[in-house]
Amino acid sequence: MEMRFVIVKEEKLIIQMFSGKLTYEKWLKSAEAIWENPEYDSSYCGIVDFRKADVQMKIKEVKAIIELLSSKNNQALRADTAILIDEPTAAAFASIFADSMKELINTKIVTTEEGAAAKLSLNRSVFESLYGTDAVTLVLD
Repeated sequence: MEMRFVIVKEEKLIIQMFSGKLTYEKWLKSAEAIWENPEYDSSYCGIVDFRKADVQMKIKEVKAIIELLSSKNNQALRADTAILIDEPTAAAFASIFADSMKELINTKIVTTEEGAAAKLSLNRSVFESLYGTDAVTLVLD
């Protein structure tokens, strides 16, 4: 399982992309890696791409993520977020997440990069930064 992320300071944006079997433990490791990055800023907007991920979590684990992010006042993102998803079960979990976190962050669920960029008033080309020199790749297996 791999997670790639990039912090695009000029856009005040964090883009994250998962590939492979995603469990709660792997998600937690990825979140901690981002939070520990010296460029991280919780006021930045976020895009999280789950389209290449096989989300292997149960509802109790999604609720654990919600609880953790709700309690991380200075660490977890507190800005608009777009979640890219194209698989029904993962979309259901994303809907639960979005509804549960709506008091803290405005989350939009989309199926395309164009949709994610539009929701955050960005150009779709921002996704190219995921493959640039500033991108970080973590192997979480």
